[in-house]
Order: sequence, then structure tokens, then C-alpha cells
Amino acid sequence: YIPEGSIPLKNSLGLAPGILLQFKGKNIFILPGVPVEMKTIFAEEIEPRIGVGEKRVVKEIILKSEESKFSDIVEELENKYRKISIGMYPHYGKMELVIRIIGDESEVLSAIEKIREESKKLGVNIFET
Repeated sequence: YIPEGSIPLKNSLGLAPGILLQFKGKNIFILPGVPVEMKTIFAEEIEPRIGVGEKRVVKEIILKSEESKFSDIVEELENKYRKISIGMYPHYGKMELVIRIIGDESEVLSAIEKIREESKKLGVNIFET
């Protein structure tokens, strides 16, 4: 069974294909559980699609804020920049939010600048790692 709208990924060692789903501009890869098949599909089908070898960076920002203040800007950035992935990780019990951005260096830096601007408008303290 292949979900409607998905793309099958060739499995040169077995019968179960991998699957590529695209959701909100992001790729979701589903692989069979047999390790040798999974590794083969990754090497033959996924690596060429994700640009292994491209320069990717990881940046984290720590904000003294609740998640709700930044959810709109994060959604806007995810829609604007297609070569990054953004995760928000609130620390419950503390007024602290970690935003992790991974991807193309220029897009990551642009996204961080937008978050800096938003935090300044909101009067939120920001720490970068």
C-alpha cells in the first residue's frame, strides 16, 4: 500500500519500497525496517534528494518567553524559507523557549534575524548559541 499522492522510492534489495510524502513544503521519508534495505534506499534514493554534502548549519536561540508569542513568526518563516527546518521546544515550568533552526546557512541566518526583530518588538530577551 502506497498512500495517495506519495512517491515510491525504489528498493533494489527487497519488495517493500520506501515512501516520500510531501507535507507543507517538507519531505517525509518512510523506510522499511530491514536495516540493509533501509540503508540502500537512503543511499540510492534519499541522499540525492536532500543534497548530502551541502553546507548545513544548526543554530539555537533561547528566548525568555512562552511559545505562543513566537508561533506565528515561526510558521511564517517555515513557509518563506524552504531550505530550513525549525523546531520550538518550550521548557515547561520555566519561562524559556528554545528555537532550533537547521538548514541552508543563508536562510538560517535570515530566519534568525527575523526572530531577533520580533523579540525586540515584543521586549523579549534573547540568547544565541
